[in-house]
Amino acid sequence: AVSDDGVRWRRARGPLEGGAAFDPSLDEGAFDAVHVGVGDVVQLPNGTLWMYYFGGGTEEVMEGRPGLRMQVGMAASEDGGLSWQRLSDGEPVLRPGAAGEFDALFVAWPRVLPPWATEGVPGIPDGRWYMSYHTASFAGGMSWAAGAAFSDDGVHWTKAPGPVLGSSEGDMWDCRGVGVRCVRPAGGGREGLVMLYEAVDSAGDHAIGVADSLDGVSWVRRDLGSNAPGGPLLAKAVTESDWDSRVVGTPYAVPPQSPGQAWRLYYVGETIGRPGLSIGLAQSEDGDQLEHWRRQAPRAAVASSSDGVFGRAFKQGSLGEVRTAQPAAGAGAALDLED
Repeated sequence: AVSDDGVRWRRARGPLEGGAAFDPSLDEGAFDAVHVGVGDVVQLPNGTLWMYYFGGGTEEVMEGRPGLRMQVGMAASEDGGLSWQRLSDGEPVLRPGAAGEFDALFVAWPRVLPPWATEGVPGIPDGRWYMSYHTASFAGGMSWAAGAAFSDDGVHWTKAPGPVLGSSEGDMWDCRGVGVRCVRPAGGGREGLVMLYEAVDSAGDHAIGVADSLDGVSWVRRDLGSNAPGGPLLAKAVTESDWDSRVVGTPYAVPPQSPGQAWRLYYVGETIGRPGLSIGLAQSEDGDQLEHWRRQAPRAAVASSSDGVFGRAFKQGSLGEVRTAQPAAGAGAALDLED
């Protein structure tokens, strides 16, 4: 989608079926043959776009659940993001951990900072790329955790050991862990990095909070005074008819692009009783502190599609067979992976 002001968006039709810009691989043995999703896009100094995406293949780590073993891949675009070519010979650039490691199930939703964004971060050496990702575990119940990786070239990555941010203790708002997140250089006189993260509580509700780090590995939930550590900063709407009344998540923060502009937070939401995710917008009310956010519209900035554009959610079976995901009558989600 494209926009002149970051608030009003219109879909741009890509060259692939249904207007898509990037599709699952046609190679049934590929790591991303079942589904793909965008994690982040970095613009190189020469104008080329690098997309870090996650994808799942036909390998079943749970019976009947192809696509769950997600891995991180890369693609490049020379036309502003309308068409993409896979890099690294279509192989993943970040793979799940070995059996017994915290990220053995999958690695997904990569967020990437290039060296020119990590300059001045005390704990990250000059010239290094930084990636934040997350995974999930079924041990003792479903939970999520964030990991980190570093690179000298943006292609070959080395993971930091262990999770860098996981579940909080007790019955807190983020006691089931940290999922999709966005990492940015801190502002407002703070050193290091700031993370806006989606978390899940014991009831399965999602909300967005904040944490800080000097090196991208040791993260501390921010002390927000009257609130619990980290948040929540943004939770689902209290009015059932609001577009984001069932869930909020998948935060993506954009710093000011011009003088006088505030930080913007794009996030995903869904309405109670009406399946289908949309994208909304909130704006920081406290400058670079990023602790107070106000929703900017009573409806989503980019509504969920009903016309077939971006409406395809899953590919399975024979090559080229594409279907729109439809929940079975009366059935809920069998596996809640960041919706």
